[in-house]
Amino acid sequence: MRKGYDYLIISFVAVVISSFASKIGATTLDKLLFIFISYGLGVMITLVGHIPNRKNIDKHVRSTSRKFGIILGIINFSAFFTLLSALSTGPGALVFPLLGLNVAFIVLFSIILFKERLNLRGIVGFILAIVAMLLLR
Repeated sequence: MRKGYDYLIISFVAVVISSFASKIGATTLDKLLFIFISYGLGVMITLVGHIPNRKNIDKHVRSTSRKFGIILGIINFSAFFTLLSALSTGPGALVFPLLGLNVAFIVLFSIILFKERLNLRGIVGFILAIVAMLLLR
């Protein structure tokens, strides 16, 4: 379980850095070039890890992964481009808290789709997170 928390901390730090970099990119850089380089670097790093291991992956899993990756790639591009557009016209202090409300939808979808359950502490935390996001706007 500890390793999961380590990943969570690393992810949190990376998202914070990425968010600040996105604000800089949205206001001072070419949005499409910024997205291209960001995703392009991600592709190169992924290929380095994937190519040696690709023979160990079932063909059906590979095919499904490609299809899912294409769909999610389009969604991610749209999300990133519109986030950069929002950051280029609005203050980060408003954009990021409103964007943070996506957590509420993720929790709700996890409950509905994956049958995950929240204990009392989780429910209180969920409500407080929504209230905090609303207060920050």
